Amino acid sequence: MKNNPACQLCRLGQTANTVCSLGSGPRGKVMILDDAPSRKEDATGRPSLSSAMQELMTIAKEVGLDPDEFHIAHAVSCRPPEGKSPTKGEIAKCTYWVKKQLAYVNPEVVLIVGNTALQSITGKPGIAKRQGRPFEQDGRIYLPILSPAMMFHDPSLRSMFEHNLELLKSILETGGIPRER
Repeated sequence: MKNNPACQLCRLGQTANTVCSLGSGPRGKVMILDDAPSRKEDATGRPSLSSAMQELMTIAKEVGLDPDEFHIAHAVSCRPPEGKSPTKGEIAKCTYWVKKQLAYVNPEVVLIVGNTALQSITGKPGIAKRQGRPFEQDGRIYLPILSPAMMFHDPSLRSMFEHNLELLKSILETGGIPRER
């Protein structure tokens, strides 16, 4: 992450402590596009994983993926006030940074985590309908998933996240979207 106080693309930069315009982790095959920086990331200016993201990384290890190889970025570079959802306009403006990160990391697969991240890629909300359904766009594969925080509200959803990360592993192994049988 990088503090970029010069960013004036939207009003979020006025209330955030840190403009997190660059993600963390290696350039590689997988980029996780999360919704927005956490309170801790905004305060420290350093990348960290929320407890929900830590649980997602635990599941990734369980299915045979290496989370240390994931590049983590945010669809919105600044934490919205009080952690509220960013507006459609704020998401659209931050797409500038998302495109820069995609160009820099050049991942084969982007794991889209949450509705804000989905909107930054497709311009449309609807994560509940799109979750677990990979698609190709601009020469790469995108796999939308719900926010892993949902597991804390409904532990039975863990199996869905396991399935989604197994699907991610299959995409990486085969180099494409598996056909439904």
